[in-house]
Amino acid sequence: MERGPEPLLVTRAEAERVLGCRTSKLYALEKLRDAEGRPLLPTRKLGKLTMFEWAGLKAFVAGLPRARGGA
Repeated sequence: MERGPEPLLVTRAEAERVLGCRTSKLYALEKLRDAEGRPLLPTRKLGKLTMFEWAGLKAFVAGLPRARGGA
């Protein structure tokens, strides 16, 4: 099965679904910054919509610690 290209941006609802969190948690994550002050979940504005960078979501998840006993 062939997949299309990954999206560059996803909506808030899509980011919630992909991360498995609710709106309030996503708003809290959106405020987090790294040591240099850069957001951990980069966003862009598209008109009035706040969109999340797909690459930023993947990087955020990759930086999370593994659960105990996880592979």
